[in-house]
Amino acid sequence: MNEGRVIRADLAIISSMSMGTTTRAEIDGAVRRLIRHLNYLLSQDLGWDGGREARDLFYATHRILEADQRPGAGTPSYSAFHWLKGASALGLKLVGLHSSRFGLAASMPPGTREETVEVHGIQVDDYYETQPGVFRQVSNMMAPRYGVRVLHFHNGAPVVVDKPVIVHRLVGRQSYASTW
Repeated sequence: MNEGRVIRADLAIISSMSMGTTTRAEIDGAVRRLIRHLNYLLSQDLGWDGGREARDLFYATHRILEADQRPGAGTPSYSAFHWLKGASALGLKLVGLHSSRFGLAASMPPGTREETVEVHGIQVDDYYETQPGVFRQVSNMMAPRYGVRVLHFHNGAPVVVDKPVIVHRLVGRQSYASTW
């Protein structure tokens, strides 16, 4: 699995968060995920000694990850959100370096398996690939008419589905079709 694609998908979700509709718990969860992603990317050989731009990015990311720079429990929500947006912008640059260095292979969200399902088989919590490499978790859906589903996500525009699709389902869940 190419971690760069998974991290890019998570960064896309973080980048699409808005202050007015995001709870403090969601911000704190995104901060933890982002710290994990940035640490992973910094541990990779992305050609840090190759050029000034890469070195500057390396040092800027290290500075933002220092313990006194990170948001904590006492940090106001706005400041934590501001840190999150700045750190995710650095993360996207790092993922660009990772992608150019290692390439982008097909991937899927961790802990899931790929499954082709009919429209009526899509479930809340399934992951749907809205763009190449960007997976969004279905949070709600509507069925305006038979054979059509409108998938809603925590962040991002809804998607209309009217034919069998590939979803990525959490490994612990079984589809209706696999019980036969």
